[in-house]
Amino acid sequence: MPIFDINGQPLVHHLELVREIKNIEFCGGTGFFGKKEFPLCYSTDLVLPKMEHFTKFPDDYEKQSCHYLDGVCDFYNPPFNGRTFDNIVICNPYEVGFNGKYQTKNFLSKVQQLLDKNGKLTLLGSSKNPWSKFKNLNKYYYKLIEEGEVTDVFNIDLQKLEEDHYYRSNYKFYVTGLGQETIPDELIIIRKKIA
Repeated sequence: MPIFDINGQPLVHHLELVREIKNIEFCGGTGFFGKKEFPLCYSTDLVLPKMEHFTKFPDDYEKQSCHYLDGVCDFYNPPFNGRTFDNIVICNPYEVGFNGKYQTKNFLSKVQQLLDKNGKLTLLGSSKNPWSKFKNLNKYYYKLIEEGEVTDVFNIDLQKLEEDHYYRSNYKFYVTGLGQETIPDELIIIRKKIA
Protein backbone atom coordinates (compact mmCIF):
# COMPACT_ATOMS: atom_id res chain seq x y z
CA MET A 1 0.00 0.00 0.00
CA PRO A 2 1.44 3.43 -0.91
CA ILE A 3 2.08 6.32 1.46
CA PHE A 4 -0.45 9.16 1.15
CA ASP A 5 0.14 12.90 1.45
CA ILE A 6 -1.91 15.16 3.72
CA ASN A 7 -4.52 15.48 0.97
CA GLY A 8 -4.99 11.70 0.77
CA GLN A 9 -3.12 11.29 -2.52
CA PRO A 10 -0.27 8.78 -3.07
CA LEU A 11 3.22 10.33 -2.99
CA VAL A 12 4.27 11.46 -6.46
CA HIS A 13 7.67 11.14 -8.12
CA HIS A 14 8.45 14.22 -10.23
CA LEU A 15 10.73 13.54 -13.19
CA GLU A 16 11.41 17.25 -13.60
CA LEU A 17 10.79 20.50 -11.75
CA VAL A 18 7.88 21.94 -13.72
CA ARG A 19 6.39 25.38 -12.97
CA GLU A 20 3.32 23.89 -11.28
CA ILE A 21 5.51 22.58 -8.46
CA LYS A 22 5.73 25.36 -5.88
CA ASN A 23 7.22 23.38 -2.97
CA ILE A 24 10.80 22.13 -2.70
CA GLU A 25 12.66 20.11 -0.11
CA PHE A 26 16.44 20.40 0.23
CA CYS A 27 18.54 17.90 2.21
CA GLY A 28 15.73 15.36 1.76
CA GLY A 29 17.83 12.27 2.51
CA THR A 30 15.80 9.07 2.67
CA GLY A 31 12.66 10.52 4.24
CA PHE A 32 9.37 11.64 2.72
CA PHE A 33 8.47 14.52 5.06
CA GLY A 34 8.36 17.19 2.32
CA LYS A 35 6.34 15.05 -0.07
CA LYS A 36 3.80 14.12 2.60
CA GLU A 37 3.34 17.46 4.36
CA PHE A 38 3.72 19.73 1.30
CA PRO A 39 2.02 18.00 -1.67
CA LEU A 40 3.53 18.66 -5.07
CA CYS A 41 6.94 18.89 -3.45
CA TYR A 42 10.14 18.35 -5.42
CA SER A 43 12.44 16.53 -3.00
CA THR A 44 16.23 16.89 -3.41
CA ASP A 45 19.58 16.20 -1.79
CA LEU A 46 23.24 16.58 -2.75
CA VAL A 47 23.51 12.91 -3.72
CA LEU A 48 21.18 10.00 -4.23
CA PRO A 49 21.23 7.41 -1.43
CA LYS A 50 22.61 3.97 -2.27
CA MET A 51 19.20 2.33 -2.20
CA GLU A 52 16.26 1.80 -4.53
CA HIS A 53 13.80 4.55 -5.43
CA PHE A 54 10.29 4.21 -3.96
CA THR A 55 8.78 3.86 -7.44
CA LYS A 56 10.40 0.39 -7.69
CA PHE A 57 7.84 -0.80 -5.12
CA PRO A 58 4.49 0.57 -6.33
CA ASP A 59 2.32 -1.49 -4.00
CA ASP A 60 4.25 -1.55 -0.72
CA TYR A 61 7.05 1.00 -0.73
CA GLU A 62 6.42 2.04 2.87
CA LYS A 63 7.77 -1.37 3.91
CA GLN A 64 10.92 -1.14 1.80
CA SER A 65 14.32 0.39 2.32
CA CYS A 66 14.05 3.09 -0.32
CA HIS A 67 14.35 6.83 -0.91
CA TYR A 68 11.86 9.43 -2.16
CA LEU A 69 14.08 11.97 -3.91
CA ASP A 70 13.12 13.52 -7.23
CA GLY A 71 16.56 14.89 -8.04
CA VAL A 72 20.01 15.97 -6.98
CA CYS A 73 20.38 19.62 -6.02
CA ASP A 74 22.77 21.82 -4.05
CA PHE A 75 20.87 24.38 -1.94
CA TYR A 76 23.56 27.01 -2.57
CA ASN A 77 23.83 26.36 -6.32
CA PRO A 78 20.41 25.22 -7.56
CA PRO A 79 20.10 24.63 -11.30
CA PHE A 80 17.05 26.88 -11.67
CA ASN A 81 17.88 30.60 -11.85
CA GLY A 82 15.15 33.02 -10.88
CA ARG A 83 12.74 30.32 -9.73
CA THR A 84 10.87 30.96 -6.46
CA PHE A 85 8.79 28.68 -4.23
CA ASP A 86 5.81 28.94 -1.90
CA ASN A 87 7.42 26.48 0.52
CA ILE A 88 11.00 25.47 1.14
CA VAL A 89 11.45 22.50 3.45
CA ILE A 90 14.67 21.46 5.17
CA CYS A 91 14.96 18.69 7.77
CA ASN A 92 18.00 18.19 9.98
CA PRO A 93 20.46 19.96 7.66
CA TYR A 94 24.21 19.49 7.54
CA GLU A 95 26.39 22.14 5.89
CA VAL A 96 23.24 24.13 5.16
CA GLY A 97 22.04 26.60 7.76
CA PHE A 98 23.50 28.70 10.55
CA ASN A 99 26.72 27.16 11.90
CA GLY A 100 28.47 30.54 11.90
CA LYS A 101 27.94 34.16 10.97
CA TYR A 102 28.87 33.87 7.30
CA GLN A 103 27.11 30.53 6.88
CA THR A 104 23.99 32.24 8.23
CA LYS A 105 24.47 35.17 5.84
CA ASN A 106 24.84 32.83 2.84
CA PHE A 107 21.88 30.72 3.95
CA LEU A 108 19.53 33.68 4.39
CA SER A 109 20.67 35.24 1.11
CA LYS A 110 19.71 32.03 -0.71
CA VAL A 111 16.41 31.82 1.18
CA GLN A 112 15.62 35.39 0.11
CA GLN A 113 16.30 34.46 -3.53
CA LEU A 114 14.31 31.22 -3.50
CA LEU A 115 11.24 32.21 -1.46
CA ASP A 116 8.22 33.62 -3.23
CA LYS A 117 6.94 36.96 -1.87
CA ASN A 118 4.42 35.21 0.41
CA GLY A 119 6.42 32.00 0.84
CA LYS A 120 7.88 30.38 3.92
CA LEU A 121 10.78 28.17 4.85
CA THR A 122 10.06 25.32 7.25
CA LEU A 123 13.15 23.99 8.98
CA LEU A 124 12.97 21.03 11.36
CA GLY A 125 16.04 20.31 13.43
CA SER A 126 17.62 19.52 16.72
CA SER A 127 18.75 22.17 19.17
CA LYS A 128 21.99 20.13 19.30
CA ASN A 129 22.64 20.48 15.56
CA PRO A 130 24.69 23.67 15.00
CA TRP A 131 23.40 23.93 11.42
CA SER A 132 19.75 24.12 12.49
CA LYS A 133 19.51 25.35 16.05
CA PHE A 134 17.46 28.48 16.57
CA LYS A 135 19.95 29.89 19.06
CA ASN A 136 22.55 30.19 16.28
CA LEU A 137 20.10 31.70 13.79
CA ASN A 138 18.92 34.29 16.30
CA LYS A 139 22.48 35.18 17.35
CA TYR A 140 23.98 35.49 13.87
CA TYR A 141 21.00 37.09 12.13
CA TYR A 142 20.83 40.01 14.55
CA LYS A 143 24.63 40.34 14.63
CA LEU A 144 24.65 40.58 10.82
CA ILE A 145 21.91 43.24 10.96
CA GLU A 146 23.80 45.17 13.64
CA GLU A 147 26.98 45.09 11.54
CA GLY A 148 25.09 46.21 8.42
CA GLU A 149 25.84 43.00 6.50
CA VAL A 150 22.17 42.11 5.98
CA THR A 151 18.91 43.99 6.24
CA ASP A 152 16.09 42.88 8.50
CA VAL A 153 13.88 41.27 5.83
CA PHE A 154 12.58 38.16 7.62
CA ASN A 155 10.02 37.22 10.24
CA ILE A 156 11.42 34.27 12.15
CA ASP A 157 9.37 32.07 14.47
CA LEU A 158 10.35 29.16 16.67
CA GLN A 159 8.09 26.38 17.85
CA LYS A 160 9.48 23.90 20.37
CA LEU A 161 8.49 20.35 19.45
CA GLU A 162 7.41 18.34 22.46
CA GLU A 163 7.55 14.53 22.53
CA ASP A 164 3.93 14.17 21.45
CA HIS A 165 4.16 16.61 18.52
CA TYR A 166 2.73 15.16 15.31
CA TYR A 167 6.03 15.46 13.39
CA ARG A 168 8.03 13.71 16.10
CA SER A 169 5.57 10.87 16.54
CA ASN A 170 4.87 10.25 12.82
CA TYR A 171 8.26 10.62 11.13
CA LYS A 172 11.81 9.36 11.51
CA PHE A 173 14.66 11.77 10.88
CA TYR A 174 18.30 10.79 10.40
CA VAL A 175 21.74 12.31 10.80
CA THR A 176 23.09 12.97 7.30
CA GLY A 177 25.02 10.04 5.91
CA LEU A 178 25.13 8.12 9.20
CA GLY A 179 21.79 6.33 9.23
CA GLN A 180 21.55 7.31 12.90
CA GLU A 181 18.14 8.55 13.99
CA THR A 182 17.83 12.07 15.37
CA ILE A 183 14.88 13.72 17.08
CA PRO A 184 13.95 17.25 16.04
CA ASP A 185 12.92 19.51 18.90
CA GLU A 186 12.73 22.82 17.03
CA LEU A 187 10.55 23.96 14.15
CA ILE A 188 11.73 27.22 12.63
CA ILE A 189 9.52 29.18 10.22
CA ILE A 190 11.14 31.95 8.14
CA ARG A 191 9.00 34.31 6.06
CA LYS A 192 9.87 37.41 4.08
CA LYS A 193 8.59 40.60 5.68
CA ILE A 194 5.88 42.19 3.58
CA ALA A 195 6.79 45.78 2.72
